[in-house]
Amino acid sequence: MPLLRGLHLADRDGTLVAMQNPSPVADQKTEIRRLALARRKQLSDSERNAASQRVAQKVSDLFSSELAPLPHAIVAGYWPIRDELDPRLAMQALEQAGFLLALPVIAGESLQFRRYRKGDSLVAGRFNTFEPAPDCETVTPACVLVPLVAFDGQCQRLGYGAGFYDRMLAGFGAAPPLTLGLAYECQYLAELPVDGHDQPLDLVLTESDLRRRRVHETR
Repeated sequence: MPLLRGLHLADRDGTLVAMQNPSPVADQKTEIRRLALARRKQLSDSERNAASQRVAQKVSDLFSSELAPLPHAIVAGYWPIRDELDPRLAMQALEQAGFLLALPVIAGESLQFRRYRKGDSLVAGRFNTFEPAPDCETVTPACVLVPLVAFDGQCQRLGYGAGFYDRMLAGFGAAPPLTLGLAYECQYLAELPVDGHDQPLDLVLTESDLRRRRVHETR
């Protein structure tokens, strides 16, 4: 992808802030990551809680409508770290609706998923997160709820830079799981720089909007 002429970061009030003097993609990502994390950190606890509750309701609505053919399929969530949008209310709603849950586990440089039920004991994982114990069943999800640092209108995702989700999705080849990014609206950027290994998401859901990369077929 050619270098962008200028990156635009959507301010909290919707104003676009231009980043001048574009640099190589890796440097652009580092700067965007810094700005996006700072913006996310500015949210108050009450704003985060309210956003997580609204997203949980939107997830429930989404899975009871266009994703209704998926019940009893496995949905992989994530255990929130730092000030990520908390998906646990959404996961609880999905479990009550009949979906099976899983959580990610880092195995070397790979990302795997283990079966999870609300109330299960978890063990400490890398990056200050928690994960199912090693004796829990390893599963293949039909849908993955994906955390992120920033996203754009094409559902391109910027993570923390380790590449676990990109490698996991690339490993599925032509039949990856449906990916649903969960984020605060303040994490939206007009356009992200993209490397060849970056894997776009199918959908990104925030407290105020649902963005789509393409129309989905029932999997």
